Order: sequence, then structure tokens, then C-alpha cells
Amino acid sequence: MNHFVTFNTGKHIRDSFEEEGLIPSKIHPALINSWKRSREHKVNPHIDVAPTVTNSRSDLDNLVVQVAKSYFKYYKNLMHMTELIIGLSNSAGVLIHVEAGSAKLNKNAERHNFLVNASWDEKSVGTNAISLALTEKTNVLLYGCDHYSYGWHPYCCAAAPLFHPWSKNIIGVVDLTGFNNELNMHSVGWVTAMARLIETGIGLRMMENDNKPGAAKNPAHFYISRNPVKQTTPGVIGEDPAFLLALGLAKKAARTELNVLLTGETGTGKEVLARIIHQNSPRGDGPFVAVNCGAIPKDLMASELFGYTEGAFTGASRRGRPGRFEQADGGTIFLDEIGDAPHEIQVGLLRIIEEGCVCRLGGVRPSPVNVRVLAATSRDLESLISKGDFREDLYYRLAGIDIKIPALRERRGDIPLLAEHFRTEAQNKYGNAYRLDKQLIQAFMQYHWPGNARELKNTVERLVALADDGVTGSELFYRLMPGKNVVRNELNPRGEELVRAIKESGGNITRVAEKLGVNRTTVYRRMKKYGIKP
Repeated sequence: MNHFVTFNTGKHIRDSFEEEGLIPSKIHPALINSWKRSREHKVNPHIDVAPTVTNSRSDLDNLVVQVAKSYFKYYKNLMHMTELIIGLSNSAGVLIHVEAGSAKLNKNAERHNFLVNASWDEKSVGTNAISLALTEKTNVLLYGCDHYSYGWHPYCCAAAPLFHPWSKNIIGVVDLTGFNNELNMHSVGWVTAMARLIETGIGLRMMENDNKPGAAKNPAHFYISRNPVKQTTPGVIGEDPAFLLALGLAKKAARTELNVLLTGETGTGKEVLARIIHQNSPRGDGPFVAVNCGAIPKDLMASELFGYTEGAFTGASRRGRPGRFEQADGGTIFLDEIGDAPHEIQVGLLRIIEEGCVCRLGGVRPSPVNVRVLAATSRDLESLISKGDFREDLYYRLAGIDIKIPALRERRGDIPLLAEHFRTEAQNKYGNAYRLDKQLIQAFMQYHWPGNARELKNTVERLVALADDGVTGSELFYRLMPGKNVVRNELNPRGEELVRAIKESGGNITRVAEKLGVNRTTVYRRMKKYGIKP
């Protein structure tokens, strides 16, 4: 299910229920019914340690844990910014896997027994996110006082149920827990995205076990091959769980009207993902207007974004000119490198987002615009905010959904796939028959790719364009990357033979040539080719 339920009741409401049995009329039925059941089960309203049960994990539980771990690993990389725990329960509410984001929360998890084999069903600990996700069969967000037990009031939890791929029965719950104010409605999006990815992986494993025809070979490929975003967007290549999580979030974001902030290093494909979101959204038939905030001179940015009227400044067109926001009316505007926008532009952007209208330079009447904003940055906006260089209120307006795109070095398993894709494109462009040999792929895997997928694409295109039958792909790669952090592969047999001959000949090139049965020129040429010094 894609919807979610949130409550956020106050402490006075929980106190009134506990002390006087009062049932407020405005409280959500799902929550008050859970409170009532908790009281009927005689749950201690001050319990702060969950009971441990003797749990014999089923084969299905083990499969769920196995599939979930790869996605949890990626999410943990994001948790360094916040104090969060990811938990996974089975259909009975018993935890079967837990990962904490910090030592502090590890201690709290131990103190409250938020550990494997602890029972977090309603009968054991009262109302909590896991129990509600199980009973209501939907995604939930619980704030402190929503919990039945006062022992859980310092915490906020988001949870999403896992459904069996075939029967659609609940098989578990993904839970994200942190201190109050650490989570918000977007946290539900993260948890839900992980739940859907895990379900897909489980479905694949089940098909593989059943030996059904047409089964894909791994959960990531299964997901992407059946992903409607991938199917409608050629060129989206990847099987890495971190990349697929970002792609899954883009797919979910496409269905909403929330603004999206895409973060990641230069060359990771932020604009590609932005176009995916636009093309698969209800605005897909409308305009997509891309603006690079880092490429526009600061004194021209206001007129470029907001437009201007006749006489607004010296040299202004007599008819004036609409800005990019007006051009994007009814569609999507993509603000790339938003971290480079000057402060005065940030103020104007905030006003447009909040009020839904734009006022041209020199104008007095604002014009309504219906635009969805997608923004991207390779900079650390939180650091810019702390320095006063970026408005915090604008950040929260832009980050309705925050999607982190992993760097290429964080998804090295995708390098061969991407390289082959770029090779095909370049070969079609230049007509050169070129094969990526194993040595070249190994060199690609060892390189750190500071320019990410864009650098890989440019490198492959150059290799294809300059391909020479007399030079192996890996050797040409080393020549094209002078002074860069390229780790050379081990020498091939001919190179190793040359090294041995030089050692045995004491560095005498004439004797080396005689040993190898070639002339001195050939020896020097091979030494240069393999980077060997006498």
C-alpha cells in the first residue's frame, strides 16, 4: 500500500486515556483501538523492556533477512547524519534483524531489548509502529505519545509492512526508529521504498527456488527489469542495491507532487534521474526546463529565472521576456547545482514555491505558475546552511523527498555494465569495432572515477574513437589518464618476459634484445608500452 497513517497525539491525550479512560473524539480510530486492545491485554503502560521469546525462525524469515541485508547496508550509510535504528520483524512482530546507526542507539536498543528475538507485538509491549503496521496493514508514522507505553515516548517510529509476493499476506515489517523529531513523513517514504525492494527480491528468490522459466539472476536485476521507470527510460543501467534504492525512490516520487532534492557527486546522473521523475509523473506531457544555477552569471540569474518586463534594465527587450519558471508552467523545472544560487535568488525561489506565483523583474503584478521543482546539488547543503550560505527554510521546501545518488566507486559492480553500454553507444557513433578486454575492465574497476559515470562515458568514447589494433584497451586507457590515480594491472606474459630478461641481462638492452630475439628498438618500444624502466 502506498498511503500511510500518522497520528501525533499530545501527552495530555494519552494521560487522559490512562488516568480517566477518556476517549478523545478527534483521535484516529486505528490508534485508539490499539490503545484499547493494549489495555485489554493488560500491557504495563510503563513497560520499557520488550520480552524475549523462544523464536524458531522459519525458512521464510531467513529469506527475508537475507534479501533485506543489502538494502539495510545502504541505508546505514545515510544514517551517520541521524540517530536511527533499522529493525525487521516477522509476521508475529518478533524482531529477526536489527541494525543501529550509532553506539548511542545501540545502547538504547540493548536497554529496551530492541534486539533479535524480542517480541514487539501489541500483546507484549502495547501500541507501537510494528504492531500497528501488522494490524492495519499499512505504512505508519508514530510519534512519542502515540505509543501506549510511556517507556517508548522518547522515540518516533516509521514502519512499512512486507507482503508475500504471491499470497499478499503480511510476512513482516520494516521499522525505522529514532529519537523524537528525528523522523518525518519522508521517513515513511524511505521505509516504504525499502519494503518494496525487499518484496521484489523475495519474489525473485522464490522464482529461482521453484526453477520457474524467465527468472532473473539477482534481486537487483529482477527489480530493474520489471521497473516501469526503467522500461520507459532507456539508458538507465545498474544492478547495485544502492543505485536501485535511489531509482525506486525516484519512481515513487514521480507519483507525487512533492518537490525533490537530488544529491550526489558531479557526474552521478542527477539530471537523468530528474527526467525519470518528470517523464513518469502526471506532468510528463508538460515542459521539462533544466537550469544550471552554477553556469549563469549572478547578475543575470534573476532575469533568467523570473523573467523581466519592458524597460526593466538597460538593454531589456521591448516586449520583456518570460523566465524559466513561466516556461515550465504546467510541467517541471530542474534547478541543477542549487547550492550555487546566491542568497537573493534563494529568497525569490522560496517565494515562488510558497506562493505559486512569479513576478518579473520590473513588474508589479505576480503571475501564477503551476510548476513542480526538482533540485540537485553536489555540495553539502547542511554545511552551507550552518555557514549561513544557504537558507534552511528553502532547503526544507526543496527536500520534500531527498534522494542520494551513489558515486560510481560505491557501485563498482555496475562499472562493467555501464562500460559495455557506453561502448555500444560509441561504436554506433564512430563505427569502430571495439571490444572491452578483461584487462581494461579490471583497470576500470581499480580506478576511483572522480567524475563518476560521466567520466566513464567520456573515457569509453575516447577509447573507441582512438582504438588501434596495435594497442590493447588497457594500455590506451593508461595513456589517456596521465597523472591520474590509475592502478596498473599485472603485466601480461610478454611484459613479464621482458622484466625477467632485463634482470638477467643487468639492464643491458643489447643483451635483452638478443635474449628475446628482437632488435633494440622493439625492446625500447615494449618498455615504454609496459612502463618498465631498465
